Amino acid sequence: GTVSFDPKNIAGTLAVQATFETKSINTRNADRDKDLKSNLFFDVTRYPTIAFKSTRAEAAGPGHFKVTGALTIHGVTKDVVLDVEGPTPAIKDIWGEVRVGATLTSVLDRRTFGLVYNELLEGGGAVVGNDVHITIDLEIAHK
Repeated sequence: GTVSFDPKNIAGTLAVQATFETKSINTRNADRDKDLKSNLFFDVTRYPTIAFKSTRAEAAGPGHFKVTGALTIHGVTKDVVLDVEGPTPAIKDIWGEVRVGATLTSVLDRRTFGLVYNELLEGGGAVVGNDVHITIDLEIAHK
């Protein structure tokens, strides 16, 4: 992905574009990963990527921003808002690269993206919750 901004006017210049390969899903549980990659959920054969492209950003307090953009999951594109904390102050790593970090969070209802599979448990609860909490810890290298 790419992130660009002017440090003097982050809210007015922030632009984000990212693509994630759905086959890279790793929950550290092989059986769950197999289910998530199947046609019950992400259907990685038909929908090999998840994509995000920002459309606007606004300040939400010191060091915090709201980034709105188009998120495409499972062939469905919806506008979402990501809460951003950062960027951190720039540092130079041991290889001389300038880097900053940020954390992005959001909560999505998976059903709005066509991910509707679920089964009821004997006790009446659902196997899969509808709200998906997303946290992205991002490190950006200056180019």
